[in-house]
Amino acid sequence: MRYLYSVGPGNGIYRWAFFGDRNMPEDISQLYEKTQSELNKEIEKENSEEVAIPTFDQQDLLKYSEQ
Repeated sequence: MRYLYSVGPGNGIYRWAFFGDRNMPEDISQLYEKTQSELNKEIEKENSEEVAIPTFDQQDLLKYSEQ
């Protein structure tokens, strides 16, 4: 984690020198922002998890079908 690369206008690629803490964090993903597509995927996942599909075991199905 000594250099940071970024992309700028006009197809520019920039390399930034980093002179801070050189220790590698345990979870490096916590240091980066999520892209809009990643945020959209998380929102879609959360929305799909809210719908609960009821499941029944064999005894419940027999009981409900007899009524």
